[in-house]
Amino acid sequence: MKFITYILSLFVLMASLSCETIVSDVDLSKFPELQEKIVVTSFINPLNDSVTVRVSRSIPLLGSVKKEFIKVYNKNIGDSVLIAKDEKQIEDAIITISDGTTSAKLFYNKELLYYGISSRDFRIRSGRTYTLTVKVDNQVLEAQTTVPSKRPTINNLIIGKYFEVSSSFFGKDTAQGFALNFDWTDFPNEVNYYKVWGEMKYFSDVPSGSKDSVVYYRRPTYGYLELNNDFSSEGRYFSDKNKDGGKYTILNAKLLFRKIYICFGSNFNNDCLPYKTIENSVQSFTLEVSQISKELYDYQNSLRAFNNTSNNPFAEPVPVYSNIKNGLGIFAAYNPTRISQGF
Repeated sequence: MKFITYILSLFVLMASLSCETIVSDVDLSKFPELQEKIVVTSFINPLNDSVTVRVSRSIPLLGSVKKEFIKVYNKNIGDSVLIAKDEKQIEDAIITISDGTTSAKLFYNKELLYYGISSRDFRIRSGRTYTLTVKVDNQVLEAQTTVPSKRPTINNLIIGKYFEVSSSFFGKDTAQGFALNFDWTDFPNEVNYYKVWGEMKYFSDVPSGSKDSVVYYRRPTYGYLELNNDFSSEGRYFSDKNKDGGKYTILNAKLLFRKIYICFGSNFNNDCLPYKTIENSVQSFTLEVSQISKELYDYQNSLRAFNNTSNNPFAEPVPVYSNIKNGLGIFAAYNPTRISQGF
């Protein structure tokens, strides 16, 4: 019996040593897909007041990353928020953007962790093609995107109050806010892609301090548009394939007061307090329907498919679309029609 135990122990030891040797002896230069790459992310549109670009390094399959959180003042809410900063972020890249005639350099913002340039210094215009160039050490990354020349027209917008009580295993739950109905018509005889987005600004009393001494501060809060097809194959991104020149109708899209909690400990029932929504404090609605570039449509579709299969061990992996030459990431454009309604 002792002999069998000795053999088994020796086998386990050899297996663990062999695994350790395999990992340490692999030449990663023979597997470029496992190596660290530069990641670039930027979305441009003519209505934004700036162009922003984030640059970082990818996390290899066998790698890890350390994160820290820094406080950044957010002028919209009048308070500081935490932003994640990791050791993979790149702060010394040289970034330029060009429309083929005019070029401009972007500068790094250490507080907001991105490169940017104001629209006063470089304007994004409808119908133009832009080239983004990123230089990091001896690497040069490049990408192009064209801003759609047309903006969709939002028709028949109706905003009504919404209230729903639902039951679940945990008891009754309420959802309260507003429901939106609207439509737009596709531009005929051309290939088009669209995105729908919306936001509601209101006020909440936010708990602060400590568990034994809670103080409430009134702060702006934001709710975001929920479409009834968010869990379908299309989501909030649309293609006019098989629908050229047709009408898109959105019914009962919801802008709801969000349920947010601040926790002063690890026990949710005892240590977490909710924001107190001020229901009659809605300041504004914003609704956008955008025509988007094909790069943005392909990127969002692949990202959605990736997220839907990431926790399924039997699903084939889905690569996330990238149009960054010599790197990873996305540089894409959209042209929105924006309706804002204040109260």
